[in-house]
This record gives sequence, C-alpha cells and structure tokens, in this order.
Amino acid sequence: MDEKTKILKAQTPYEALLLSTTATPEEAKYQYFKLVKKFNPEKEEQTFRIIRKAYEDLKDPAKKAAADVMLFTAPSGRVRFAGVNTSTASQVKLNREIEILSKSADDDPEIKKNYLLALKQRAVLLGKNGKWNEALADVDQIESIEGLTEDVKENRIFLLSRLALKLAERGLYA
Repeated sequence: MDEKTKILKAQTPYEALLLSTTATPEEAKYQYFKLVKKFNPEKEEQTFRIIRKAYEDLKDPAKKAAADVMLFTAPSGRVRFAGVNTSTASQVKLNREIEILSKSADDDPEIKKNYLLALKQRAVLLGKNGKWNEALADVDQIESIEGLTEDVKENRIFLLSRLALKLAERGLYA
C-alpha cells in the first residue's frame, strides 16, 4: 500500500502522519513537513487536509493526550460481569450487604460467593453512574478474591480508559 492510500485510510493522527504511536512531537513535526513537501495542497487537497489535521492534533498537548487515550480506549461499552443483573439492585442495599458479607467471606464458600456477586453488582452500578474510581476499586477487590479473570481484565481496561479520557478532557495530561 502506498503512502497516499495509507494516509487516506488512516484512523488516527499517528497513522495519517505515517508514525508509530511512540513518536515524539519533534518526529511528528519533521514528518509533517516531509509529507507537506510530498503532497502539494493544490494537487492532493484531501490528502493534505488529513495530514494537516493530524499534525494539528499531535502538536496541541491536549489534543495529543486525547488522541493517545483514544488509542488505548476500550470499545464503547459498560462495566459488566457474566451472569450479573442489576435491574433491581440498590447501591445502598449493596453497600450494607458488602459490609456484612466481607466480615465472614473467608470462612464460608457460600458467603464468599454472595460477597463476590454483591461486589460485581455494585461495580456495574458504579460504572453506570460514571463513578470510575469506585468501580475500579471494586474490580480490584474482585480480582483479589477470584484472581484475574477475563471479566476482570476487560472491566479494568474499560475503567482505566474512561479515567484516562476524563483526565485528558480536563486538561490533566501532563
């Protein structure tokens, strides 16, 4: 695939400038000027626009942070665990239940199972309400009990990406 086709099919600013995701701002600037010389704005208007937009996104620290976050963001979705339903769950009730069950979860396998279910339900509810840090704490607790499962891994990725995006949107990207 030639450079022009790669640029036209690019989905990220890095791809549009034919850079790796670890490229520095200096490398982005160098590559931008190299591509501008190669693709004349009068003859290759669409390609030029894509290159210019990509460079503008990578030279602005806030836009670059948002682009970087989006590279690693999990697909849109939500916090979820297999077999967990929260349609009738109340966070207040779950908080009380978790507090009670946590005291004896190590002693009885049935209590441990109920404790895990309550933690999962609360993590899902917190995620629905955009309380990413609190949901992440529950996911960490779930992992400490049942180990690193696929559900835990996917939820952690989702939650961390949402936290990173929230920070980038607030300009806390340094």
